[in-house]
Amino acid sequence: LLDGGGTLLVTGDDRWVAPGHNAVLHTPSGDYNIYHALDAQSSGIPTLRIAQLQWAASDGWPISAGP
Repeated sequence: LLDGGGTLLVTGDDRWVAPGHNAVLHTPSGDYNIYHALDAQSSGIPTLRIAQLQWAASDGWPISAGP
């Protein structure tokens, strides 16, 4: 990452705007990305989002199922 590697973990889409303030929760059943985003279909209401994380085999970078 310090040498220019890595990719964005979460980006917005047409519905989920401005995702951010990520936290990673590690549990025995898996890892999860917890963050908030604004719901464009509900007048921009801030919404808690939880997405399962996977880890790339090639470089160990997290891959989120979100938004």
